[in-house]
Amino acid sequence: MSANHRTASQINDTDTAAGAEYKAAMARTALCEIHIGHFSRVIALIEHARTLSALDDLESLYPLAFATVTTIDPTSLTHDSALRVARAVVDEMGLAVHELDWEHRKPAPTTADDELLRKSRAVVDEDRALEDLATVHSQLHLFETALTGFDWSSSFLQSPPFSRSTEGDTQ
Repeated sequence: MSANHRTASQINDTDTAAGAEYKAAMARTALCEIHIGHFSRVIALIEHARTLSALDDLESLYPLAFATVTTIDPTSLTHDSALRVARAVVDEMGLAVHELDWEHRKPAPTTADDELLRKSRAVVDEDRALEDLATVHSQLHLFETALTGFDWSSSFLQSPPFSRSTEGDTQ
């Protein structure tokens, strides 16, 4: 997903405004889950670094993220607290965070123009989420690449769930 991220969109001409809004919300949900998943991975990474006495190395990479994550008890995480801390972590890493709007913004449309406007907004929302997802994937790849410079990280990075190759990616 790069400049032509629109080709990855699920919204099509036959969708109603409500259907388009739902699909845009799904793209934003995927973005949220990536952030929370990455936050969980950073917690695991800190625990791994702690057992290998390599916390100073990790702290030197991302000091604010490190300070934020180490104040959290991973056993007491909720979806909301994970998202709040994930925002602090990804801010330190320079990742864009898209605010999620779980509320219905408008009542049912009363005219064809209202329907078209809602659908257009949903397409824009989905576009933004898809762009942010591409940015997140790229930044997480860079993050894990930076970690490979430390000897202690090799066992942690054996199967990174949030890295992905972009080769052959048709999206």
